[in-house]
Amino acid sequence: YAATKQQPQTVPSFIANLNVHTPSDWGQLKGNWSLSVNQFWNTGAKYIYNPTNLPTREVRTIYYWVDNFNTNLRISKSLRLSDNLNFRLYFDINNVFDFESLNLGVLDSRERERYFTQYIDGESGLGMDIGEFDDNNGNNVFTENWVDKDGNNHAPIAPTKDYALSLNTRAFLLGIKIEF
Repeated sequence: YAATKQQPQTVPSFIANLNVHTPSDWGQLKGNWSLSVNQFWNTGAKYIYNPTNLPTREVRTIYYWVDNFNTNLRISKSLRLSDNLNFRLYFDINNVFDFESLNLGVLDSRERERYFTQYIDGESGLGMDIGEFDDNNGNNVFTENWVDKDGNNHAPIAPTKDYALSLNTRAFLLGIKIEF
């Protein structure tokens, strides 16, 4: 889409990993448990909106993505069956707090234009950051009727694409790992 451009830049970010284990000598029931929590954060990247196709250096309409947060959790239990055979049972939760990350790639040019001009733009829209999608009443602008800053009602921007609007949705995974 020629009217938008991701602006490469260095953005502050933070990654933390916490691992807690129980010792194996605590016995078969209490021993060999593991809890791992991964936390990721980075500030929103710069995004240039240029519907008139001006040279980039002349564009004054610059927006920012919302900050990106993600927390993943893993609980596992290791069971030693013999000297050469271990089972590891695990339960993963990806995106524990269900922080939704907007997928602009599923929007066609008309839908993107509406999103930027009616919702993101500070003068004609609600002045939100890219990645936000709720109006001031909590309505999702993509899938629900929503209200602009002047009190005008709008139809949803992309009502049939709700299945693909979010990246990194919460996921649960239960598994067994055989180690030999």
